[in-house]
Amino acid sequence: MPTIRNAQAGQPETGQSTPAQTSGGIYADMCSQQTDESLPGTAKPGKIILALEFVNNWGHDILDGNALGEELTEKVEKFLKDNGAQLQFIRRPGREGQQRAASATRQLYISWAEGYGDDPTPILESLQVSGPEALLDLDLSAPGAAGGQRIDGPLLLVCTHGKRDKCCAVFGRPVADELAAKYGQMVWESSHTKGHRFAPSMILLPHNYSYGQLGTTGASSMLERAKQGELWLEGCRGRGVWDPVGQAAELAVAEKLASEGRPVKLASIRVAKPETAGGKGGKDSATQVRVVTVAADAAPTATPTATPEASPEQEITVRLSSHPGGTSVPSCGKKPKQTVTWVAEF
Repeated sequence: MPTIRNAQAGQPETGQSTPAQTSGGIYADMCSQQTDESLPGTAKPGKIILALEFVNNWGHDILDGNALGEELTEKVEKFLKDNGAQLQFIRRPGREGQQRAASATRQLYISWAEGYGDDPTPILESLQVSGPEALLDLDLSAPGAAGGQRIDGPLLLVCTHGKRDKCCAVFGRPVADELAAKYGQMVWESSHTKGHRFAPSMILLPHNYSYGQLGTTGASSMLERAKQGELWLEGCRGRGVWDPVGQAAELAVAEKLASEGRPVKLASIRVAKPETAGGKGGKDSATQVRVVTVAADAAPTATPTATPEASPEQEITVRLSSHPGGTSVPSCGKKPKQTVTWVAEF
C-alpha cells in the first residue's frame, strides 16, 4: 500500500510563502524533503501514553538528563518501564505556551490506547499536576486510579522538537499554530513523535495513530473525521499498539474497506500476532500471515450475517511480504538508506 509524498506537507496554505521560497530553497536538503519511504508500519509504539506539559527546554531527548536532571530522569525512566508507559512533553503553541510558564500546575493527559480489560475502547484522561515529579506518584493500575477526569478525544500532538531535528521546527510549528487557532486545546506541540523524516509528524490520541506528511489542510480533515470517530487514511503511518507488520496489516485492510465504500471507525480493527514464532510466517520471517478482525460496526455498509449464530465480526487473512522500499534519510545531515516495506495480499 504505497503512500504518495505530499510535496506541500507542513508548508503554509496556498497564497503564503514557504520557508524554501523565502530562503532560496535552502531547506531542500532536509531529511523530510528527501525521504520517499512508505508510511505504513512506521508508527511510534505505545499502549499507555503520558502527555505532560513541560514549558522549559526539552533538550535533544526529553530523557537525556537535560530537561529533568539526571536524578529525576532516572526515576522517571524506571517508572515508565515498570508501568509499560511512554512519555511525551507537550506545550501550547506560540505565545500561549510561554505564558503558561507562570502557571502553578501543568496539564497531563493519560491515553489508554488499548482500552482496559475486556473493553478495547481507547480512553483519554485529563488532570492537573504540579510538575514532572508528580509522574512518580501516578497510579497507572487502571483508568481513573490516578484521579484523572475522562474526556472525549481526539487529542493531536504535533511534533515541534527542533532540537531533535530541525524539520520538526520548520514544518511542524506552522501546522501546530494553525491547527491550534482552529481547534484550541485539541492540538498541542509535542516532543519527538518518531519519524521527523516524515515532518510534519503527529500522534492522534487516545487511539495512538501516527501521521506524517500532512499539512494543515490534511490534518484538519483528519481531525474532523476523528471527531466523528472515523479513521483518516491519508498520511497514516499506523497504530502504535501493533508491531510494524501489524500496523501495515491494519492499514491495508482499512484501505480495502474504504475502496469498497466502507468508512472505518477508529480503533475498530484488531490484528493478531504472527501465527508462528520464528518459523515460516513467524515474526522473523520475510513473509507473515496476520488475521485481522474488523468490528461489527466498523464498516456500516457491511453485509449482515446470514444466521443469528454467526459472529458479527469479520475476519480477514492478510499475507504480508517484505520488499525493498523507498529511500529514507533518518535525520537531517545523515546519509540516506534503503528501507523495507510490507506489501499486503488478500
